Parts: sequence; structure tokens; C-alpha cells
Amino acid sequence: MTRRSIVLPSQSHVRQSIDNGTAEDYHLVRIYYSWYGGWFYRNRLQMIADLLGDAHFEKALEVGVGSGIFIQEMLTHADHVTGIDIHASYNGVQTMLQQEGVDLNRVELKQGSIFEIPYADETFDAVICISVLEHFEDPRPALIEMRRVIKPGGVFAFGFPARNSITDALFSALGYRSKDIHPASHKTILAAAHEVLKVETTKIFPPLLPPMYVVCKARKRI
Repeated sequence: MTRRSIVLPSQSHVRQSIDNGTAEDYHLVRIYYSWYGGWFYRNRLQMIADLLGDAHFEKALEVGVGSGIFIQEMLTHADHVTGIDIHASYNGVQTMLQQEGVDLNRVELKQGSIFEIPYADETFDAVICISVLEHFEDPRPALIEMRRVIKPGGVFAFGFPARNSITDALFSALGYRSKDIHPASHKTILAAAHEVLKVETTKIFPPLLPPMYVVCKARKRI
């Protein structure tokens, strides 16, 4: 399979999204388009898209949708995409999607917690979660709740940063402790994922150095 580049909104539309009320920090989101960090930030999304491959779903859920930067890519994999986050307003994201020419009938945005997803059991064919699980010391409750809303045979694709001497040094240079920013290490998340789900694929980036990012593809145990 030929690797296809992910679909991202224009930087100006993302900026307008945040200016119009999306509870997201533009100084972080703009890194996706920067020369100094864009390669890493975009590759996180590319790795998730690569896990999905040519698969197409009827209904997909992104947990932690944030600025909505991954919605257009998800629409290449699903007929309908739902995004939830703790944000109270999605006016900015909706405006951005309209500017990008997205059919809003294919998108639903809702406020919700990863620990109490506001949908019935087995609602979605695919669940996506990018750079969220590392923020919880124990990621198992979040994984269990996301498992609840996946249909039997559905796909769960998720990604999270690695913790090692290199990432610790990077955080330290910025005046932080990595554990304070990301309470769960990649090893903690992987252990929880193997306990809660049937993990089929795990990939790291970069492949030949201490990892900086990890992605997994999993399914609900039957």
C-alpha cells in the first residue's frame, strides 16, 4: 500500500478556529505547520492514519478532538465522524470545517469526558485517541470506557508520547519534569492497553532510536 499524506486544514483556518472560540492554545497547534516541530507533530497523525490504512467505517469517534485538526483526515476513513472533548464550545471548529468545504452533516461535535463518553454501548466502528492517555496516571478507566463504545470487531487506534532519557532532557530544558506533564509513561499505557484490549499492532517513532512516540491498533476482546 502506497503511503498517502494526511489531509490537514490550512493553518489560517486553524488559527481562525481558535480565535473563534475553540479552547485550544494556538501556540501549540501552530507547531503542526512549523519548520522546527512540524515533522514530529504531523508524523503523529500520519502514524494513526497509516494504522487505519484503506479501512473505511460507517461511524468513527475521535476522543480528545481538540482543534479538530484530524477531522478531515478521519472523514477519508468514515462516513460520519463524531468528536468529543472537554471543550464547552465548538463554534471555531465548525467554522473551520465550513471554510474547508466539509459537509457538516457528516460531523458531530459534543462536549464529553473520556471517562463518561455520552454514547451508548457499541456505537462506533472505530475510535481514535491521539495524545490523551498520557495525561492520566492510570489510563485503564479511559481505555475501558472507550472499549465500551466500540462495536464488536471495531478498530481502536491510539497514540501517545514515549518517556525516556531524551524526552526527560527535553522537558528539563524547558523547566518541567516529564512526569508532571505526562503522568503516564508509554510503558504504563502499553501495559494497560494489553490488559483491556487485544493489541494487534504497535509502532514507534523514530524506529531506530529511543522512541519519542508510540501508536497502537487494537480491538475489543471477544
